[in-house]
Amino acid sequence: MGDIPVHVGDYVSSTTMLTTVDEGKDLEAYIYIPTERSSQVRLGLDVDLLDTSGKLLEKSKIDFLSPQVDSMLQGILVKAPVHATPDILRNAQMVKAQVIWSTTPWRSSGSGRDPQGGQSFVFVAHQQDGHWSAQQTSVTLGDTVGNSYAISSGLKPGDKVIVSSTQFLVNGMPVMLLGA
Repeated sequence: MGDIPVHVGDYVSSTTMLTTVDEGKDLEAYIYIPTERSSQVRLGLDVDLLDTSGKLLEKSKIDFLSPQVDSMLQGILVKAPVHATPDILRNAQMVKAQVIWSTTPWRSSGSGRDPQGGQSFVFVAHQQDGHWSAQQTSVTLGDTVGNSYAISSGLKPGDKVIVSSTQFLVNGMPVMLLGA
């Protein structure tokens, strides 16, 4: 039983809500997508539900897509099932939702994969005899952060990772630091 908004002595009509029935299971996240994204929203898109501090509560997928725009919000209602327990999420609780619009294999300027071994690497600016050169350095990739991967090992504090024009680099090529 949920809220009981009427009290003894209140006048009620056939349209007065007398009570609500709330169950802590089979919840749905209601997410309003801006109309600018209407061509990109589709069933099956991944959704991350986060608490107010940004901690991941649950991963879900869009399973409902409204055919019309909410005129007050200028958004399209989508829904995603929520299976979290009542101690984590409750009915009518506000949470943040991140829709994952697309995922692609990561390839950033400044890194790549060795075609022979599949090893991930970055180019680091290395100084020798007062001259700088690009040094290919093997790294271990960690978790995804946005559209990038965290590097969990292979770099040392103070390493200068080269992040531009890396498509032209080869190991040992002279480089010049900008802003140094």
